[in-house]
Amino acid sequence: MSLPPECSLEATPLPVCFAQAQAAYHWVDGSSLGGADPALQQRGADGLAFAEKAAELVSSLSVFSANEELEDINTGDLKYLLLPFLRAELILRIQPEEAAGCHDVRLKHLRHAAALLEAFLRDLEARRALRAEARAGWEE
Repeated sequence: MSLPPECSLEATPLPVCFAQAQAAYHWVDGSSLGGADPALQQRGADGLAFAEKAAELVSSLSVFSANEELEDINTGDLKYLLLPFLRAELILRIQPEEAAGCHDVRLKHLRHAAALLEAFLRDLEARRALRAEARAGWEE
């Protein structure tokens, strides 16, 4: 579900941005459409825009402190820890027009997604939210 045309992404509050990004991820992830299908690509791109805006808002609103551990975080804000994951997954699913037939552009997008996934895991580790077996699997 997208916002009505009269609404601006810039004016969208954090909870709505997150909900839109998460809904787009679930839609794309559960879709039986082919990866290059225009509807899937549009929904993924829209979701990524919401995820990027939500990440920007989390940062500008200082939702998390660098030294906060998992039990220190407001329960309602825990979901925002997923933003790097959602962003990475949506980046992996969309195929930007400039990447069509261009290995270098696609490789750049893959590296960006990998960096976001690594940041997600590092953040969870810093907040003591990874179990020992998950940490071991990541290190491996």
